[in-house]
Amino acid sequence: AVYNEHNRVMRELVPVLADHPEITNQQRSDIFKSAFFMIKEEHTALVKELIHALEAAGGQEQKAAAKHRILTTGILCDAPDLLQILDENGMQIVCDDVAAESRQYCVDAPDEGSPLDRLVEKFCSMVNDTLLYDVEKKRVGRIVEMARAAKADGVLAVMTKFCDPEEFDYPLIRKACLAADLPILNIEVDRQMVDYGQARTAIETFRDLME
Repeated sequence: AVYNEHNRVMRELVPVLADHPEITNQQRSDIFKSAFFMIKEEHTALVKELIHALEAAGGQEQKAAAKHRILTTGILCDAPDLLQILDENGMQIVCDDVAAESRQYCVDAPDEGSPLDRLVEKFCSMVNDTLLYDVEKKRVGRIVEMARAAKADGVLAVMTKFCDPEEFDYPLIRKACLAADLPILNIEVDRQMVDYGQARTAIETFRDLME
């Protein structure tokens, strides 16, 4: 029940953040990442407070400059330098298909059974994931649907180096996005990456394309 409540609150958070472009991409990432290091009840309570504060501040988002709305997809998208480049180029992550962010909250555990059985049921119920068996590649269509629902202007694929499942999926994702008139950019990253010069150039071009 504790984890399902946390899932629910995190799902509720995403569209609220999308309505507030004054929240930076780094701040958004920090909210998701902090969940890995905090007691779930405490994190849930803080996220609820944040949602309430943002909703109570209705209209504040109008004070922020208009930004390009993007969907991110991949395994990880928490590199501070990359997120800063997105902020500097006026891009706002309004939804994501990132394993370490929203994707993990898509499915709840069942209410009955032993803790281990419930965890297994939750895992087996997960779909639309690069790292799980998905012969029909339903994730591809889901990304397009999510982008449209969030009124995203484009899709940013953050590709972890040497991640074969992500590499296998990308051509299908790219084809689906282009067919839906969604500009898409693929950025390759790794955990030791320090030079984002090439990524910056690609993102600047991507920004111009969305304009």
